[in-house]
Amino acid sequence: MRILLSFFSIVFVVTSCELSSQQEMALNNDLQTIVDARNEGDALMYFGLTHPQITRFYKNQGDDVVKTRFQQVPQNSKSVYGYYNFDGDAFMWSRYFQQGVKKEMDHIQAKFLIRGDFIQSEKDSSFFLFALSTDDGNSWTFAEEQDYFNEAIGLPRLFSKD
Repeated sequence: MRILLSFFSIVFVVTSCELSSQQEMALNNDLQTIVDARNEGDALMYFGLTHPQITRFYKNQGDDVVKTRFQQVPQNSKSVYGYYNFDGDAFMWSRYFQQGVKKEMDHIQAKFLIRGDFIQSEKDSSFFLFALSTDDGNSWTFAEEQDYFNEAIGLPRLFSKD
């Protein structure tokens, strides 16, 4: 009996962390939108897809801070084979890999490893991007790793810092 109960507990935990196809589609669409917005220098779209607590945090520090934080790539950057000139090197967020999904009630969070590509150097450009949903996966906002774990911003976190 104990083995059977353990088995069903494990099955419940594993299946409760998976997304439905509709949730997965919404997440993938929003994720691709924020990656494109960031790579194309569309600061307004990038700002709009960022979690509201993060945008409020930066807005309270002034317009210059907001512009520096969200205009990471110059607007209308010249693309060279899909890459954008950034700090003297061609750079873009190129690949992302889902690292996990956690759910509590209607709150869902997904963790992605983002990889950037540089043409001229071997810089380590990996970081984590977190997707957050408070409506059971129908819409998503995003937080970069430094904002997700920033205590001053105070996001509700389902992932711990590893």
